Amino acid sequence: MPWVVDTCLVIDLLDGREPFGLAAAHFLEAHLADGLIVCPITFVELAPAFDGDLTVQRKFLTDSGLRHDEDWQPADTLAAHAAWHRVIRRRRAGHGGRRPVAD
Repeated sequence: MPWVVDTCLVIDLLDGREPFGLAAAHFLEAHLADGLIVCPITFVELAPAFDGDLTVQRKFLTDSGLRHDEDWQPADTLAAHAAWHRVIRRRRAGHGGRRPVAD
């Protein structure tokens, strides 16, 4: 099953600064074989990072192995909802970091 990559991870990859840029690159590389997808919301949120240039944004995502043309289904929303609830529940219990790697 592919990983849905959150906007903050793509921004960290774009920025490239430590400590998060290299960590983002390593995480994505480690999970590339599983498949990496940015959802439509992330695609939209990234527009300012590329000065609204769709051609440059699509090239960056494609070159990074991030698919960005997948259909988004209601089941995807439900899976993301459950995963985010687990992240927040763990965080509130004092477990997990402040910055999740992927939602």
